[in-house]
Amino acid sequence: MDDDGNVVQDDEVPLEKKRQILEVRKQNPGWSFRCLRSRNPSLKFRQYLYKWEQQILEGGTRRDKLKTIDSYTFDRFSDARKDGKPVHDDDIRFWALHRSRKIPNLVFEASRKWLYNFKQRHGIVSRKVQKLLTRKELYGSEENKKREEEFRQQVKEKTAIYHPSMVWNGDQVGFSYELLNIRTLSHKGERRTTLTAVSPKNKATHSYTAQYMISLEGKIVGKPFICLQEPAGKFGPRVHEKLFAAPNLSITCSKSGKLTKTHVKYYVKEVLAIAAAEAQNILTTNAIVSTDQTVPAASVTVCFD
Repeated sequence: MDDDGNVVQDDEVPLEKKRQILEVRKQNPGWSFRCLRSRNPSLKFRQYLYKWEQQILEGGTRRDKLKTIDSYTFDRFSDARKDGKPVHDDDIRFWALHRSRKIPNLVFEASRKWLYNFKQRHGIVSRKVQKLLTRKELYGSEENKKREEEFRQQVKEKTAIYHPSMVWNGDQVGFSYELLNIRTLSHKGERRTTLTAVSPKNKATHSYTAQYMISLEGKIVGKPFICLQEPAGKFGPRVHEKLFAAPNLSITCSKSGKLTKTHVKYYVKEVLAIAAAEAQNILTTNAIVSTDQTVPAASVTVCFD
């Protein structure tokens, strides 16, 4: 690895191996150089012994030092992402420079080219945050993970016999009060990118909710269901007068702007039942959590006959 973080052909002996060879020499002062070399093929010349001693005193070669910085920086990055913390270019450069200052006789700048090669080498890309979690949710129990996997298997079995147009999946989109940093550097290809909430999560996640139902063939089913936030949990006379009546939407409200169990029942009865009247369907919806009433934690399966 060079100063810019490029991976180069490494013919050098690892620093730890050098230490081991010098330790063997120290423990066996009677061994000739030929005997020592026969047991350590990487020791090609006698001059290596003196060169390696000097390198160990200096903390290794420049390449060894750059590898140490790379390893330390990636460990800090991995720890941050496991904790759901956002990571940006400046964070990576800070960790690298912080570690470099503890290494003697090293001039290191953490240049833009080094940063680019570091991210390429470790598969780090900028990703949009898909979900905001509390620490309790981030470190969820194994039992929840087991239930999720069981539900996936049940859905696969039940939907296998149906045409894609007859399998619907429902999900919600929450629109937030505050603008959050919705991107972070993270591992390329990871299944879900998360962050932990610092302030109360409801302030950073919802002002109103949109519920959509989409078929397995990729088409929207029925009217999108919009739940606005109203302090009293219902629309007042003035709101009723000024609220735009969109014929392609079904609109309601709640105190939190989130869907409660009552809203879900209304949605199933007044929106989905109408759409399902034309065909048999299996409906799978994600669990919907609200502040006052909660749909059961496991996802719901509803059959229309």
